[in-house]
Amino acid sequence: MLETAEKPNVSYRPDEKILVCEGSWTILNLTAAFENSLKGYLDQPILAINGESLVALDAAGAELLSLFIQKYPQAKISLNEVHQKLLDLIKGYSTQPATEQTRIELNWLERIGKVSYNGFFESGLYLAFVGESFCLMLHWLLKPQRILWRNIGRVVEATGYDAMPIVGLLSFLVGIVLAYQMGVQLENYGANIFVVNLLGISILREFAPLMTAIIVAGRTGAAFTAELGTMKVNQELDALMTMGVKPVEYLILPKILGLVIALPLLSVWASFSGILGGMIMSKGMLNITFAVFMHQFQEGVALKQLWIGLIKTPVFAFIISSVGCFQGIQVQGGAESVGIQTTRSVVQSLFLIIVADAFFSILLSTFHA
Repeated sequence: MLETAEKPNVSYRPDEKILVCEGSWTILNLTAAFENSLKGYLDQPILAINGESLVALDAAGAELLSLFIQKYPQAKISLNEVHQKLLDLIKGYSTQPATEQTRIELNWLERIGKVSYNGFFESGLYLAFVGESFCLMLHWLLKPQRILWRNIGRVVEATGYDAMPIVGLLSFLVGIVLAYQMGVQLENYGANIFVVNLLGISILREFAPLMTAIIVAGRTGAAFTAELGTMKVNQELDALMTMGVKPVEYLILPKILGLVIALPLLSVWASFSGILGGMIMSKGMLNITFAVFMHQFQEGVALKQLWIGLIKTPVFAFIISSVGCFQGIQVQGGAESVGIQTTRSVVQSLFLIIVADAFFSILLSTFHA
């Protein structure tokens, strides 16, 4: 008798249009066969649902009952007080039938406003992130024993030493291209030797720091975003915070300081590689020997051109690392969000680098040779 009482049962009275529910409607007793038979009554007209004979009701059983209530909202329901409260709770959170959302088309002015608002909002978040990073940097200066030198060293190796081959190769090729293009024009006027001056100033002052920053933005900035974004998706950042470790101090500050150290050194390496490429091209196309090239380089290119180029690199490094880390911690959801934020990181870094370079060009115009 006990098993019969526990077994879920349902019957339909067509003359009264009443659905009678009996037994124990719990997840342990509800079977697929019973659920299929129950759903068969959805096609019947129902004026009332009688569940007074229910022995037990849990969320699974209440979810089945809510199907009838959604289709027949005017039906009278008879349940005891406990079961009624559970059913009301399930109805509040029950899944509604999926409806196709109408897409609202915005006009051009509304689209501009939406993009502007999102841009200002994200800028505010980025400034807050930069402020927090500076505060922690000051904390490190006050307590040098907290500085994670080993983590900074790893970042310098990964972003500086490991990037030397690609930076050197591309800078070497840029030097060759510049020497060729300049040499073709200067040769028409018999001013071959001045290719050394133009090449030295352009590479030391502009091309070496700018090209290095662009390469590092695509190589390192994207890596920072992907790394932090994956850690956030895997809830590793939450785990660090649970252990009392600040992700900004443990993960982000070493990346920022490490790149600030590595990028000026990479810029010097890029300058050397670019000058070497231009020297080789000048020898082959303009018959300028290495000795003559070096003599003219010393006479015509001031050391301040190198310093002007190097002044920019810490700012470029901070832009790349801060934007990359900021976009990494903005990841939400899954792998798709990681890809989106990585793309945003590279695009924003390149944009800010060009803006900063233009600012430095105007600011340092008094040093023009």
